[in-house]
Amino acid sequence: MPRALSNEDRGPLVSVIIPTLNEESSLPVSLQAVAEQTYLDLEVLVVDSGSKDRTQEIARQHGASVVSYPGRLMGARRRGFQESKGTFILFLDGDQVLYPDTVGRAVKAMAEMDMLILEETSYRPKGWLQRSLCRQKAAMHAAADPVTGTGPNLYPRFFRRELLARAYEGLDEDKLAKVFTYEDGLLFRRAYAVSHRIGLLSQGVMHMEEEGWLALMRHSYKAGKSARSVDIIELEGDIGQGESRGSQLVRAIRGRYVMLSLVKELSFKLGHLTGR
Repeated sequence: MPRALSNEDRGPLVSVIIPTLNEESSLPVSLQAVAEQTYLDLEVLVVDSGSKDRTQEIARQHGASVVSYPGRLMGARRRGFQESKGTFILFLDGDQVLYPDTVGRAVKAMAEMDMLILEETSYRPKGWLQRSLCRQKAAMHAAADPVTGTGPNLYPRFFRRELLARAYEGLDEDKLAKVFTYEDGLLFRRAYAVSHRIGLLSQGVMHMEEEGWLALMRHSYKAGKSARSVDIIELEGDIGQGESRGSQLVRAIRGRYVMLSLVKELSFKLGHLTGR
C-alpha cells in the first residue's frame, strides 16, 4: 500500500548526500529509509568513488542522482554539496539508516540552529561485536555535552547550506580528495569557527555495524592509512586536539567494550604506520 503523506511536513529542500564505494549490501536499506521519511521535500545524491559492484545501479533504482567522483570521503561530500540545491544538507553514509521522522524533526530544530549532531545507535545489533559497538556509541553520547551534543568523535551531519559554504572556503580540492579519516572533525572545526549554533537531535540515525572482526579490523586499518595521508598533506592543524588515551580507556571500561577498543586502536595504528 502507498503510505499516506501529509503536506504538514513540507518545507525547505533538504539534500541528502551519500558517498559510496561498493555499498550494494547496505545501500538499499539506507535509501529505503530515506524514501520513507515523513518529510517530503528531499533530493538524494549518491556520490560514488568508483564502485565495482551494483552500487550505482541500486542508487538509480531508488531514484537517487548519481555523481561520479574519483577521490575519498571528504572530497566526495564536498562534490555532493556542490551538485546539490538544498537549503539544508544531510551527510549520510551508505550504511546508515534514518528514523522515519529524522529529517522532519531536524528541519524544525534548525529554526534555532545552524548545524545538528544526530544521535547515533546501531541498527538491529546482534552478536557480541555489534552489541559492543552499540555500547560504544551510547557511551560517547553519555559523555557529551547534554545541550549541544558535542563530545569525543561526535560531529554534526545536518547543516545549513550557507554555513557549509563558508566552512569549505579555502580548502584545496586536491587535498580534500585524499581525506577519509578525520574529515568530519576537520569540517566541524571550520564550521564552528563560523557559528556556535549547534544542537543535538535525539534518535537521529542508526548504523549498520560490521558483521565480523576481520571487517572491523580492515575498516580501522583503512582509517589509519588515511590518517597518515592527512599528516602528509598538512591538514592535521585543522583537526584539533584529540581525546586522551586515558579518557578513552576509562569510557571503554565503563561501557564494557575494552576488547573492541583495543582491536580498533591496534588496527588503526598498524594502518597509520604503513600508510603513505
